[in-house]
Amino acid sequence: MIAAIGHVPDVEAVACEEVDAASTMRCGHGTGEQMSDNDESVVLVAAVTPKAGHEDEVTALFLETVGKVHDEPGCLKYALHRDVRGSGLVMIEHWASMEALGAHGQAPALTELTAALDGKLDGPLDIRVFVSRWPQCPTCVNSDVHLTG
Repeated sequence: MIAAIGHVPDVEAVACEEVDAASTMRCGHGTGEQMSDNDESVVLVAAVTPKAGHEDEVTALFLETVGKVHDEPGCLKYALHRDVRGSGLVMIEHWASMEALGAHGQAPALTELTAALDGKLDGPLDIRVFVSRWPQCPTCVNSDVHLTG
């Protein structure tokens, strides 16, 4: 059984119940829509450090891109975070599928951002991609409620 644990204030913790041996799950949210384990969402974490003197400009470039990427098919989350201990930035991306992430890689928003960042970063982006291998409730995933096994 997988339990959902809220990690942000005012988020209700919920339990997702195992329904059958085919690893489908039913969550206590909404209509109880069943998700099979063939449903694979993708999370991408991209860390970057702006060059000294370019921190504000790099941050602004990423923030300008957020709205454009949210309009791309399959984008569930595209959120910029900053390191509280330094000048590093982290983009947390959540995509409905690997295909949606692949399309994002060719989309104008990302190609324009890449060109605009040229010469302003202290090294290449550190990109990690994670694929879900278990059923997830879309309400839990989209409300910052995290599933643990």
